[in-house]
Amino acid sequence: LPFEMQKKCRIGIGIKNMEPSDHSKKSRKALISFLVFWLKDSDYQWRKVDGEGTGPIAPKRLCFNNPRLNIWADQGKVVVLGGPFKLDPSSRYSVDSTSFKMAERIYNISVGFFAYFGPYVFQISALFLRREHAEAFSLIKPGVNFLTMGIISMLPLQCDGVMIVAWGEPYRSGRGYVAWADVKESYGGMKLILNQYKELT
Repeated sequence: LPFEMQKKCRIGIGIKNMEPSDHSKKSRKALISFLVFWLKDSDYQWRKVDGEGTGPIAPKRLCFNNPRLNIWADQGKVVVLGGPFKLDPSSRYSVDSTSFKMAERIYNISVGFFAYFGPYVFQISALFLRREHAEAFSLIKPGVNFLTMGIISMLPLQCDGVMIVAWGEPYRSGRGYVAWADVKESYGGMKLILNQYKELT
């Protein structure tokens, strides 16, 4: 992205090229790069990025593997905190790590990382924010998904977008139950590192 665009949207994308090892050349896929997304809008003005932006709305697609999220959405208790952010559907991706920040005063909600899966969204990882939580959270670290405890967190085939979503009944210390606008104001952004793969010929 041009520097001015990066500055306006508070988004930086860095790509580090990697040569396939001898072992990976024998496999069907090879790691070709790291995609690093720094997703943050410190002004809390939810500007449009890649068309759809980050408005205070629920995902437009039903969740494939978390039916409870669809029930929460029907009740107006789901909000997209960041995204959707577009990916190349011709590539394969795995999540190296993803983390986010939320002010300590907000709790009693779940926050998850989701990927587009055909006409659906697919939950990759999530956690529940309890009272007196830390400001920064990791959903996935290299070698571990804290929801599934899996070693590798692959995005679905032909995935063309990812997002971070919150759901539940948000509570703020000293105020009680609050609107989603308070949650979005307290959201401090997300860091996402993806491993990108391509088919070997």
